[in-house]
Amino acid sequence: MVQVKSIKIFNNSLLVLSFIFLLSSCSLNKQQLTSEEIFAKWNLDNYVILGEIYALEEIEKSDYINLKKDMTFVSQSVEKKYSGSFVLNNKEGCIIMKDEQGVEVKVFVVHVSNEELIFVYNIETIREMGVHYKSELVKGNWTSEI
Repeated sequence: MVQVKSIKIFNNSLLVLSFIFLLSSCSLNKQQLTSEEIFAKWNLDNYVILGEIYALEEIEKSDYINLKKDMTFVSQSVEKKYSGSFVLNNKEGCIIMKDEQGVEVKVFVVHVSNEELIFVYNIETIREMGVHYKSELVKGNWTSEI
């Protein structure tokens, strides 16, 4: 019984330390959010929790977020659509999104390139999860013919 309790404490400590490391790496490696790379339609690709990649469930395969140059967004999550506005915060390395109902969500940008966008949502239940998106041009069936 004592061994099970100590394993549980160790696992919880490991989770907390991993989360602290993730947040510190986010703040040390802040992305420049003024980049044109952020403005695109991003299709949900996978999740990463403590270094392990998790595939999408069937209902999530059409999830996306479209960050537009006019600072509005449209997204779909588990077949539900959302829209609203957002601001880029270079100081914190985050995007603050506000939907039409006034609900605000802060996401930390861990990585952004022409092909990939990685968020960590500032939502208690999923803070330790990296959410990976691929550019619509990369994820789709688009190919360049040379």
